[in-house]
Amino acid sequence: MPMYQTLLANVGRALESQAIPYMVIGGQAVLLHGEPRLTRDIDITLGVDASELKRVRAAMEGVGLTPAVTDVETFVRSTNVFPVSDAVSGVRVDL
Repeated sequence: MPMYQTLLANVGRALESQAIPYMVIGGQAVLLHGEPRLTRDIDITLGVDASELKRVRAAMEGVGLTPAVTDVETFVRSTNVFPVSDAVSGVRVDL
């Protein structure tokens, strides 16, 4: 399974195990529908708000993804995005 598909499957399983609703968006969503498109990250919209950050963070850390910013709470509050990255592949996932 290609790197992005493996990472996306791991993220999906982690979110599902915590009953966190999600939707793949951006370039990966386009690729899942069969349209070729160059992309270097994975974008996912979550069906929870920032009050669930600890649960989302734990789910991501459970599959080896680490925060891509230093002050996670401030960043999430100001942008509504929780960026994480995979140390092995270097792929960034924006939640």
